[in-house]
Amino acid sequence: MTVEVDEIVCGGEKGDFLTFRYLSLSGDQFTIGRELGSLWLERHDGALRQFDPLIVRAQREWMAINWPQNFRRVEGVADALEIDIEDENLPLSLPYNIPEQLLPPRIGTGCSCAYYPPSLVENGSSVLARNLDLPVGSLFDIIGLEGPPNTPPHVSQPYLIKTTPDNGPSTLMMCYFDLLGVCIDGINSEGLAIALLQDTETLAASELPQPQGAGAQEGLLPKMILESCSTVEDAKVVFLKTKRAFMDPTHYIVCDSSGAATIAEYSKFGSIHFTDIAEGPLCVTNHLLYDHNATESDGLAESRSRLEKLRSSVADNESFGIKDIRNANESVHQMSPLDESSVRTIWTSLWDTTNLRLEIDFYLGENAEDGVRRSEKFHFAL
Repeated sequence: MTVEVDEIVCGGEKGDFLTFRYLSLSGDQFTIGRELGSLWLERHDGALRQFDPLIVRAQREWMAINWPQNFRRVEGVADALEIDIEDENLPLSLPYNIPEQLLPPRIGTGCSCAYYPPSLVENGSSVLARNLDLPVGSLFDIIGLEGPPNTPPHVSQPYLIKTTPDNGPSTLMMCYFDLLGVCIDGINSEGLAIALLQDTETLAASELPQPQGAGAQEGLLPKMILESCSTVEDAKVVFLKTKRAFMDPTHYIVCDSSGAATIAEYSKFGSIHFTDIAEGPLCVTNHLLYDHNATESDGLAESRSRLEKLRSSVADNESFGIKDIRNANESVHQMSPLDESSVRTIWTSLWDTTNLRLEIDFYLGENAEDGVRRSEKFHFAL
């Protein structure tokens, strides 16, 4: 079996900011990789790019040992591209909507997340709610460079990708710039969910090592965890033992259907800190929560304010319906006038780790007369 579903779910019409696609694949890992590689070539004009051959070799060998499931998919990509698996130009990811001169991509996202264990949810489900907040411009606009006219917005082609491999857990994952190597938020068939958030505090402190090669890059870690873990404790082990290939400072919220949840964060020295759920929902935005000396910045102040607002919106409830959970995340939607901020809440996703379901809606655009326009809510099951 190969591609089961490949469809546009919403957007794609004149005036719509984005086109959201749902892609479902099944079969062995090689076949899944080959289908993704073929789609990348045909739909996104995939092209081989020049990378440091030493880093490509190191990453390929690291992946073969530490993440054989994804390496088998890479072999399928190589077959679709008709190149040798040891070719120095072999793509270990399938980036799209990213100009070649801006590769490798920076994946930072401003976000707000809240996890609700079954004991707090009216129907007994375990739910992770997530807002993805990003500027609505092209990647050139986002990083302050002048680019070619008509460059599409960076996050205008999101995918929900479902994979059902012959071995290993099935997954349902959101991405917006890489078909193979990135998960922004998602769930697996074991009832484990994860979301990636930008760490704007470390960015503001300018304590950033240079991007480097072999290991799990920030956007790759969530995918690796969903394809190899069943519980939060499993995920912690992966965080602790996995070599990290730094690109952008990020932190993560991970939860499972038992009600366990944690926030995983990295210090500037590379040490990992876990903040486990206590009483009430576990909330996180874009600053570090573990005990440290915070760097003052406008971004940090905004993130703190957003976290306080999110926590306040859930503070007085003893139980939550799905509508309550959505209302809490909508209370921190990014909606400032565009001349003040180009950041918008691109999607709000509610991951039900008990029933393995997703509810999601999208930003579709806005105008002065009608304000922000969002899609209806869509539902998917793993």
